[in-house]
Amino acid sequence: MLRQVVTSQIIQSVGYDADALVLEVQFRNGWLYRYDDVPVEIYRALMAADSHGRYLKRNIVDKFTTTRVS
Repeated sequence: MLRQVVTSQIIQSVGYDADALVLEVQFRNGWLYRYDDVPVEIYRALMAADSHGRYLKRNIVDKFTTTRVS
């Protein structure tokens, strides 16, 4: 999955697969997390947010099935 680099203190890049509804977030510490069944509206809001990290914490973390990939 291609990920887009974002301006964030904690997030390096974000990728999204609209067919599978999978969001991937690569953190600056190198960890990669996958979030399942994420609607496209949530992905778009994350990408448009003033703070990607704050939006992720408030609207995605602990709300979607999460897998640490690496």
